[in-house]
Amino acid sequence: MNTYKKIFGVIKKDEKYFYSHLFDEIEIKKVEKKKVQISIGGKYAKGIPNNEENSIFKAVQNFFETHHKKFGIEITITKNIPKGTGLQEEEQMIDCVVEFLHAQFSENYVSKYNAIIKSENIEIILFPKYNITKNWIDEITKNLLLPENIHKKENLFHFSPLFSLTENIIFSYYPDIYLHYKNLIFLNKKNKNIFIGLVGKGSALYIIKN
Repeated sequence: MNTYKKIFGVIKKDEKYFYSHLFDEIEIKKVEKKKVQISIGGKYAKGIPNNEENSIFKAVQNFFETHHKKFGIEITITKNIPKGTGLQEEEQMIDCVVEFLHAQFSENYVSKYNAIIKSENIEIILFPKYNITKNWIDEITKNLLLPENIHKKENLFHFSPLFSLTENIIFSYYPDIYLHYKNLIFLNKKNKNIFIGLVGKGSALYIIKN
């Protein structure tokens, strides 16, 4: 296998959903010229490095250092998912590239992402205006002093005991995200098998209908 292509994300065919082409794509090629080359394209390519600062680039270099590089690799990435939504984690692409490299040396490699659930019946709302980071969540959680802080505890957990602390925190601080959540529940109340949650650090809200 000298070329490998994989799509990450959601490709929906039903026009009633919010997005029809919300996905990233990676193509990996084994080449004779002994160099690592990464090309970035797509709607959201701006700001993503294609050199040693790129995590995928670093992963390839680290692999070659242990396997004594005998060939080169060209990687083409198409970014159609906004950065930071959590809909496609960079670790998945790194995992894909490392799996490809191991195959070149006939080495077994077990992907961490084989069990990911994929569904075409999914609706997604993005919240790009919020910079909800892990540091922000950690700081807020630290200052809540749960369960001693009764007022904030009630403010958080009246939304849904089924949601994680992270999601309840985000709902508490951003009522409009919670409103979108309630609207999705209302629109899909006839569907018995549904799953709703936040992705990444809360920058996107999704509903999957089985």
